Amino acid sequence: MRCPKCGGLKDKVTNARGKDNDAVVRRRRECTLCNHRWTTYEIESNVLKNKDQTDELVSKFLGEEE
Repeated sequence: MRCPKCGGLKDKVTNARGKDNDAVVRRRRECTLCNHRWTTYEIESNVLKNKDQTDELVSKFLGEEE
């Protein structure tokens, strides 16, 4: 994965957590060149096939639950 700050290709995962029965994985990454930290979210492709589920999943994930 490319660092959004320096463009370096070397990073390490410092923390990973699953959400919604591991359909979403949140990873904290750190660039080994400039030490910039950022978060990535990985969503299973079968979850994205159904628009309603995706909207529900995204709102849950971002903390916008009613």
